[in-house]
Amino acid sequence: MFNSWNKIKIRKQIKSTTDEMDKMILKVLLNDKINPFDSETYPRTDEANKSIIEEYAIFLSEIEKFSLTPKFNDVKQEQIRIPINSQLDFLYELFSSVTPKWMEIFDKIYKERKSNLKMAKSGNYSVYLSSIDYSYISVNHEYLIDDLFSLVHEYTHAIVDRIFFRTDYNSHYPFVELPSLNMELVSATFMSEYFLDIDEDILAYLKYIFNIIIDYAERIVRVSEYLSKNSTFPHDFNRSIIIELTYVIPFLYNFELLFLYKEDKEKWFYILNEIINMKPSNNCLEEMKKLGLTPNLKTEEFCEKIRLL
Repeated sequence: MFNSWNKIKIRKQIKSTTDEMDKMILKVLLNDKINPFDSETYPRTDEANKSIIEEYAIFLSEIEKFSLTPKFNDVKQEQIRIPINSQLDFLYELFSSVTPKWMEIFDKIYKERKSNLKMAKSGNYSVYLSSIDYSYISVNHEYLIDDLFSLVHEYTHAIVDRIFFRTDYNSHYPFVELPSLNMELVSATFMSEYFLDIDEDILAYLKYIFNIIIDYAERIVRVSEYLSKNSTFPHDFNRSIIIELTYVIPFLYNFELLFLYKEDKEKWFYILNEIINMKPSNNCLEEMKKLGLTPNLKTEEFCEKIRLL
């Protein structure tokens, strides 16, 4: 049921939209050729990458601190499988409990799942088409805990895109991944209560993701240091670092937001919405401080709690 898009519906959408960009994306979806992390998606020239580093310079000292956080060594690989219908049932319970104010838009996306959700090997991504107010979501089809977190992540993107879509957002907006990454952490407790015997898998996933983000941070620091002394990128790093930055910067605040959720859910939801509505700015570090968020504040505390489990 979830192995391909509803191509009849896509063809109708192609005919109904007048937005050329949306029309092009629909044709790509129809031909099943989309690859959100294709090497050609983001600029890879030295000048483009140096520009990206300069754009995020205000975060570099905080990223360097984050990169020094010790990684986890004991990450389990095996995971139990969870049927897709059980995963989707969990998703409904999660959003209805955690973000009831988003339920109207979630219901709309959820009811369209037989047409807009695909479990495939093409990677995890969501695409929002503003002209037809419609989302497409693709998630890997192993049905493991990883994929359940991916469903949470991509459905959060779909919700945020539908409610808070901004045409002036650029692809480098540093907090575009923050709501989805934070919802992953928030969902972990619900998973433990909803499913039986998956605590070890949840813990392994959190350690695995954290290690990846630390790797990203280390790479950003290495490239930044290299560029401060040389005019070109290292030979072994000939691609854009925008993916690393758009995941690492949210993690400077992710654990603080998680603790805030546990302490005061209304305040957490208010701040999350403020972040979503924040427009790209050269002072986004200061904008976050105005919301009371401090980079890396809860990282060490989170890691200590995880190590004790």
